[in-house]
Amino acid sequence: MRIQTPRAPEAITFERAYRGTIDQARRVRADLAKVAADCPVADDMVLLASELATNAILHSKSGHPDRTFTVRVTLYPGDYAWVEVIDQGGTWAADEFDDEHGRGPAIVAGLAGDGNWGIDGDAACRAAWFRLDWHPNAKDRDPSTAGDGNRGIDGATRGNVGPVSRVR
Repeated sequence: MRIQTPRAPEAITFERAYRGTIDQARRVRADLAKVAADCPVADDMVLLASELATNAILHSKSGHPDRTFTVRVTLYPGDYAWVEVIDQGGTWAADEFDDEHGRGPAIVAGLAGDGNWGIDGDAACRAAWFRLDWHPNAKDRDPSTAGDGNRGIDGATRGNVGPVSRVR
């Protein structure tokens, strides 16, 4: 008797390098909104990725027009979304908290939850990451508790979504 085991869900992957300029946070948001269009946690994912991209631009060696940071996304439909923002390291210059700055990690922690986010690496290279569980009813959540997907820094022109692949 043969027993059939369930097949792992198909993963959707995206990876793109962005210039280290402040307008690229908007490009990250636009790209990820397209990649994650059917994902029930898309709004939160886009918001958190934008926060981490902004941190890479403002607080790492990546924040220069001749340098880059990379955004890597893996969606496991029905399970979870995994996002990494990899920068070129450096010493983070922490801003003072005010009404508009210094809240990125707190937003990521609040939406991703304990154990579902982190920052790994050192002065040479750093990866900030988060995981969001893929709840079927996530789009029906109270909007006051979810990201709107439109927050962050404006400026970049929208471009085509980069390499997206499906992994079995």
